[in-house]
Amino acid sequence: MTAAIETRSNRWRRLGAEGFWIALGQAAVVAGSLVLVRVLTGAMAPADYGRLALGLTIAGLANQMVTGS
Repeated sequence: MTAAIETRSNRWRRLGAEGFWIALGQAAVVAGSLVLVRVLTGAMAPADYGRLALGLTIAGLANQMVTGS
């Protein structure tokens, strides 16, 4: 009985650690995206940034359609 509980506890510990790293990676992506938007808006003209944003939106939509979300 205790072996099953110990196995279950180890599984939850590993899943918790993996979830922590995934959440940390997602938070880093969000922070990096915000920094990149700030840098790009300062370095590009508004019309050029608008074209870039439109291109990225179209590419994201095409990716969603091809991969089926």
